[in-house]
Amino acid sequence: MKCPYCSGRSVPHAHNRNGTRRYYCLICKKTFSEPRQTIGNRYLSLDTTSLIATLLAEGTSMCSTARITGVQESTVASLLEEIGRGCFKLMRKRIRNFDVSHLELDETWTFVGKKQKRVTASDPPTVGDAYCYIAIDRATRLVPAWHLGKRDARNTARFVLSVREAVSRKRFQISTDGWEAYEWALETGLSDRASYGRIVKVNYPGRVEAVFGNPDVSQIETTYVERFNGTLRQWCPRYARGGYAFSKKWRPLQCALGLNFAHYNFCRVHGTLGVTPAMAAGYAKSVWSMEDLLKAACS
Repeated sequence: MKCPYCSGRSVPHAHNRNGTRRYYCLICKKTFSEPRQTIGNRYLSLDTTSLIATLLAEGTSMCSTARITGVQESTVASLLEEIGRGCFKLMRKRIRNFDVSHLELDETWTFVGKKQKRVTASDPPTVGDAYCYIAIDRATRLVPAWHLGKRDARNTARFVLSVREAVSRKRFQISTDGWEAYEWALETGLSDRASYGRIVKVNYPGRVEAVFGNPDVSQIETTYVERFNGTLRQWCPRYARGGYAFSKKWRPLQCALGLNFAHYNFCRVHGTLGVTPAMAAGYAKSVWSMEDLLKAACS
């Protein structure tokens, strides 16, 4: 190993209490420790950090994760925030010019702090209803874009902009439910490269409508994205109904979603495809381990 002070040759010298090795430089006579394999310059080892991230991605609560790993809950929370931010940036950086043939869009509900009916005028806008907008590719099951916000026209437009940044200029089809804000947002943001149809589920089996472009009416459905909503509620405890694990603050919910979407795309083998969605879409050559995800997201 080279000396960090003079780049000279060094030899093993001793061990630190935490198990890392110390080295002695034969040139400048200084000793130094080998660099820690960690995330965010913490004292946690990379193995412990990977275990924490895996537990969180597999639906374990932060309290349970802290008990299992012996790490303080505040450390788990700060680690989740850092990993979640990194995973969000990783997806925006990696998933670009995606050649998609059919996207399904939907939004799934949860709440932050308290339910909307109990929100008062003095509460901040980050309390109450929280909708996660999700786009999923029907062929590869990849989630190229997502957005957390209120269910209104402004957040719908921001979500559509995220979709536009992820997909290529190749023509494709979009299917949504009957949420009226989609029509204006999609016509403004994606009408140059997409055909759009929606299914209005007033009663079973629903009414199918071609909105603009030339969509294949027989293919207008939201089956895959609604199935993914169930997957999200299973693997993200903040979306589990009727429990105590709902998010108390907006930011941790964003970070938890960032970790879950990145883990789903790059690490989790899809039961039908036999590969991860990222492999099916050509964004990965193999199944990523959690350590691979952490290094890509937080390096």
